[in-house]
Amino acid sequence: MAQIYESAVSVQSHNKNMTDLPRLAAQLIKAGHPLELMDEDAAHVPLIWVSAVLHELVKILGDQRVFVLSVLGIQSSGKSTMLNAMFGLQFAVSAGRCTRGAFMQLWRAKFEKKITELLDDLVKNMKRNLSELLQLQNTRENFDRKARQKEYNEKLFNLSKELAQELKGKNTD
Repeated sequence: MAQIYESAVSVQSHNKNMTDLPRLAAQLIKAGHPLELMDEDAAHVPLIWVSAVLHELVKILGDQRVFVLSVLGIQSSGKSTMLNAMFGLQFAVSAGRCTRGAFMQLWRAKFEKKITELLDDLVKNMKRNLSELLQLQNTRENFDRKARQKEYNEKLFNLSKELAQELKGKNTD
């Protein structure tokens, strides 16, 4: 649909059927169907189409608060399974299944407070984990610095010992 719509717009077609496509897609989104944001084969984002559909969706939904959750991860890492478990969704899951492209789906949250709490906890955990990782990095850097300092001190000590022995040998001659 996106390619058809963008083609019609590019030739400035005023065909009623073409101009109704974004509204129809917005109605499908409202009914729970996903919208393909990025073409899975061409890795192309039809911006004119997506913008038109989202504008129509705003007209249909009105001024409602929208929360956007993006999930990224490597193939078969359980992204759909996690979303299904967390929010009671029904994304298709199976071994070896791979969703290609990028999609959006509208979902009405009936428990906004719970989602907010979950997300707050998620952000807090991510911050704590980041803080712990930074502390580990600092600890590693401190360890590396101390190891280099120890190595430097040993070299300096050995050089000074050699110098002292040479000077001692020259003084006895």
